[in-house]
Amino acid sequence: MKEVWKDVLGWEEFYEVSNMGRVRSKDRVCPSRWGSPTIRRGRVRKLSEGGSGYLIVHLSDGDRRCHPLVHRLVAQAFCPQRIDSECVNHKDGDKHNNKSENLEWVTNSQNSRHAVQSGLRHGKKGSQSHLSKISEQQVIEIIKLIATSRLTLSQIGSRYGISKTAIMHINKGSTWGHISVPGLTRPYRVGRIDRQ
Repeated sequence: MKEVWKDVLGWEEFYEVSNMGRVRSKDRVCPSRWGSPTIRRGRVRKLSEGGSGYLIVHLSDGDRRCHPLVHRLVAQAFCPQRIDSECVNHKDGDKHNNKSENLEWVTNSQNSRHAVQSGLRHGKKGSQSHLSKISEQQVIEIIKLIATSRLTLSQIGSRYGISKTAIMHINKGSTWGHISVPGLTRPYRVGRIDRQ
C-alpha cells in the first residue's frame, strides 16, 4: 500500500496525515531569534497512547494546542463518512492499527456492538452495570415475591425503589436473565393482572 498524505482537517497549514496512520508537520517559515525568517522542516510526529489506549498526537501552531485521536484524523481524511455515523471503528479491534483500510465510520450502537462481538468490551451484568439500582440478592427476593406473594408488581417495585416496568422485565428475564431461583421458571407469574 502506497503512503498518501492529506491535510489534517482544521490544521491545513501545519500538519498532514497519511493513510498509513502517521502524522507529520509541514515545512514552514518561522521567525528566528534574530528576526530573520528561517525554514522549519516538517517531520513525522511522535504518537503517544492516550488514557483509553488509542494513539494521540500533539498538535500546536503557537496559539492553539490539541491532542486529537490519530484514527479520527485518518478517517476524516481518507474514509467516506455517512450522515448517521459519528464513531470510527477499528475493523480488526487493534487500537494501534490506524491504517485507513482498517477504519470505518459507524454509528455509536454499531461501534458498541462490534466491541462486544470482538471481545474488546464485555457487557457488564447485574450490579456491575453502572445502571443497576438493585443487587443480585434483591433480584432473588423479587423473583420469590413475584412467584409466591399476592403483591402487585407495582407494590413489589416500590419496596425496592424501582418501577413496575423494571419488575416486569425481571419477571420475563429480559433483564437480570442470568439470575435464577431453583424450582422456579420464568415467567414467575402467569396471567395475573396488575392494575396499579
